[in-house]
Amino acid sequence: MRKVIFAVLILMVSAAAGANQKIAMYVGEIRLMRLDPIERVAVGQSAILSTSLLKNGQLLFLGESQGATNVHLWFENGKEAQYSVIVTEEDKHNIAKTLNELLGGIPGVKAEVIGDQVMLRGDVPPEYDPVVSAVLEKFPNVIDVTSKIA
Repeated sequence: MRKVIFAVLILMVSAAAGANQKIAMYVGEIRLMRLDPIERVAVGQSAILSTSLLKNGQLLFLGESQGATNVHLWFENGKEAQYSVIVTEEDKHNIAKTLNELLGGIPGVKAEVIGDQVMLRGDVPPEYDPVVSAVLEKFPNVIDVTSKIA
C-alpha cells in the first residue's frame, strides 16, 4: 500500500512540475526570464513569438504578432517546461491604467484586465454618463459592464 501511495505522489509531483505555464504579452513587448541553464528551445509559431538565449543565461521572449503559441524548454539538468503564450495587439494593462486615470473621479467605476479583455465595471451616476460614453468611444475594444444609476 505504501508503494502505491508513493507512486501516486511521484506522479502528482511530476505532473505539477510539467504543468503548462501561461504567459500573456502584447506585440512588441520584451520579457526576460531567469531560468535554469537551457539546452534547447522550441517555439510552435515563430511568427507570433521569437526567443533568444542571452549570454548571461536569460531567455528573452519578444511578442512579434497577435496570436497564441507554445514554447517548450529543455534544461541542461534533464528537466523540461512548457509555456502557453498569448500575444495581443495592445497592452491591456496600460489601457486599463489609462481608463482608471481618465475616469478616476467617478466613485466605484474601475477598469480591469480579465483574461485578455479590458472591462469597465461599476455604477455610473447620470451626471457622469456622458463622460463615460465619450471615453469609451476612444477605446472600442473595452467591454462596458457598467450600470447606470437612476
